[in-house]
Amino acid sequence: LKRIMREREEEEHAVRGYETQLTCRDGTRRTILWYDVSREHPIPGWSQWKFGVDLTERKDMEAQLDRLNAVGEMAASIAHEIRNPMTTVRGFLQFLYETHEHEIDREYFPIMIEELDRANEIITEYLSIACNKAIELQKHNLNSIIQALYPIMLADAMLSEKNIDLKLSEIPPILGDHTELRQLIINLVRNGLEAMATKGTVHIRTFAKKDQVILEVEDEGVGISPQHLAQIYNPFFTTKENGTGLGLSVCYSIATRHGAEWSVDSQPGKTIFSIRFPVAEAVATG
Repeated sequence: LKRIMREREEEEHAVRGYETQLTCRDGTRRTILWYDVSREHPIPGWSQWKFGVDLTERKDMEAQLDRLNAVGEMAASIAHEIRNPMTTVRGFLQFLYETHEHEIDREYFPIMIEELDRANEIITEYLSIACNKAIELQKHNLNSIIQALYPIMLADAMLSEKNIDLKLSEIPPILGDHTELRQLIINLVRNGLEAMATKGTVHIRTFAKKDQVILEVEDEGVGISPQHLAQIYNPFFTTKENGTGLGLSVCYSIATRHGAEWSVDSQPGKTIFSIRFPVAEAVATG
């Protein structure tokens, strides 16, 4: 089939493939690209024959990236206009906090400042969603980044009587943006911590396999239901009471910008996010 498809691309008179939607027995819809090769490769006794290529996953991926880019571009266009007045308000709150006239209300100022900072963090996450965002790629070792973040992640875990477990194997460097790689790791770990109701451990593993560096983040939570599994990367989708629905969308976008492959394996009591980065040498020679 690969040979036939290549021949059809090379032949000027070849009829291009066409797409159709098929409904499977289980009710799911699949997108199929059909090629009619009856003329170029006739079969005795057959008036017509075609073969189809399932494009469903590819179409879903393209739609997902389009949605992420749309949200990211929208955020970039309004972030500057929102941040300017927020910075001014925050500055005045800090000034008023120090004045004697507002001593009676002093306890409320940190709350207001904290909420402004939280809003600013959400804007930053919006900006991280765009898959076509420009990033600065340099050689980094994931283990070094994880070890630098470990005290922060452990402190975050201990607040809810949880734990962080590291199993870092020797790995080669990858090409990446240091800030984005930090954000990816922190978001995945926080997502794992929030998935566990009480106690539990988030396991962080790194190892090398062929031309890839694999990062795995595993939690001991309730797992992700099958109906939610396909939606977890959609911006604003969340099952958490106070969630923004941006954490995993940001992670997915960062992985995409770094040319990494992404997968998730979830069942009751365990969810594993796996991100497979190409090693720096493989990218350079590729």
